[in-house]
Amino acid sequence: MVNIVKNWNQMEEYAEYCRVGQYQMLETLDGIEIRVLVGRFGYIKTFKDSKDPLLNRILEFCSRNDFVEVLGNIPEEQFFKTFASGA
Repeated sequence: MVNIVKNWNQMEEYAEYCRVGQYQMLETLDGIEIRVLVGRFGYIKTFKDSKDPLLNRILEFCSRNDFVEVLGNIPEEQFFKTFASGA
């Protein structure tokens, strides 16, 4: 289970002590959604402007801390999907 954090400042303080984190950016109808996961804590926020200072601060933080950028998700059992032979 992921505990969602409301305040980025709190998330950033917690994340400073964790060396492993992931983030994902998604384009939605409402704007750009950023999701950051560190340990059991997550942060989600949608920004209307791609030049929003908080969005840029979050992205710089993730980059500086070498967080892994997640592009998408698929079920593990389908990751190495087997294909039927044509023979």
